[in-house]
Amino acid sequence: PSGSVTNADFRGMAPAASLFVLPIDLRIGPLISDTYLQETAASNNFIALGRTNAVISNNSWTYVNAFEYDAASASYDAAVRDAIPERPGSQPILYVFAAGNSGFGSTNGTVGEPDSILAPATAKNVITVGAIESSRNITNESVINGETNQLFLGFTDSDNEVASFSSRGNVGIGTEGDFGRFKPDVVAPGTFVVSTRSQNMDPNNLNPFVPDLGPNYRYDTGTSMAAPGVSGVLALMQEFFEQKLQRGFSPALMKALLINGARSVNANYDLSVSNAINFQGWGLVNLTNSLPAALTNATGETSWPVRFFDQSPTNALASGQRHTWNLALSTDARFVPLRVTLVWTDPPGNPGAGVKLVNDLDLIVSNLDSGQVFLGNNISAGSDFNQPGDTNALADFVNNVENVFLQPALGTNYSITVAGRRVNVNAVTANTNDVVQDYALVVAS
Repeated sequence: PSGSVTNADFRGMAPAASLFVLPIDLRIGPLISDTYLQETAASNNFIALGRTNAVISNNSWTYVNAFEYDAASASYDAAVRDAIPERPGSQPILYVFAAGNSGFGSTNGTVGEPDSILAPATAKNVITVGAIESSRNITNESVINGETNQLFLGFTDSDNEVASFSSRGNVGIGTEGDFGRFKPDVVAPGTFVVSTRSQNMDPNNLNPFVPDLGPNYRYDTGTSMAAPGVSGVLALMQEFFEQKLQRGFSPALMKALLINGARSVNANYDLSVSNAINFQGWGLVNLTNSLPAALTNATGETSWPVRFFDQSPTNALASGQRHTWNLALSTDARFVPLRVTLVWTDPPGNPGAGVKLVNDLDLIVSNLDSGQVFLGNNISAGSDFNQPGDTNALADFVNNVENVFLQPALGTNYSITVAGRRVNVNAVTANTNDVVQDYALVVAS
């Protein structure tokens, strides 16, 4: 919100956005069902407003002690594709979920509890958000030998560390492969964030060491604060697509752009999918990287620094099929990393199965100058860049997000391939005659 009604000094991430708020539970009455939340959000967007693009749904909540992919997770995976399947066409929802606050790490952004992300944030197709610290001049007073000392709270002394409470990944370690499924997807500031304050809140519950912000606002902490920031970024991306580019988008494309633009929080974290614990996902969200201003300044789409291909019923893959593009980098592009991100909206998995991935696509980038081949997500521990392999190497069979990040000056000419390794279920509702999987692809340099 803009804060204009209360004449506040604070503005939201997307201050001109319109909000539609749904309750999760009530003091009197039953818990609101997942189906109700999904169908109501879609109905408001597609029926009441007549919109055709996916609605953005922020969810700053999780189920208690649900550290697995369950029926709720599967239902949200389905709703990302179509929240009301009995109605004609698709009603997709771009879901953003807080990862949870069960990380039990240290205030220096290390250690913690792996596989502590809570459902429905364990779903494959949603955007799962962890939290980093916020650098604030907030102190904890203590009296020693009659003198008052002001010590900075441990989780306010940095803006480049994952918060101690932020739930860690991966999801399903030992069940979905040896290392589990890569989650969270991204991180955002979630410690002492200025947020709205309920009029019914008991002021005695406020932290006495935190500055009072009046009756309408308060400092708050948690991945529930990080997720709305990401939803606000997505709202700005939505506005850019609809007003500047005048085109639609799928949840898969928005997720791919968000992940492609993210960067490691600091050098102590990396992007390996096979770590024993996942702190930051693919990194800290950065809107400037995801949608640089040159997208509207450059002449012609071929000169954009970020190229993207959205999912389409006519551009989908069956098992054994592949799509390949050749890429020649410009002189300027050779001196910055090449980043390729593949995301697909996978059909809901079986909660009782081991690996929850239903349709398996592979991302393969070949350096045509050197002959090196880079497989999606083949990133070693301690690195933010892919290592070369070969087409016979074991490809990722767990995740529906695959990345190839290459250091600059490795070459000029590349080929980018998306291959249908195993497509078991038709994911494209508009294509009823084939068993195919569509996808979104983002290339940035």
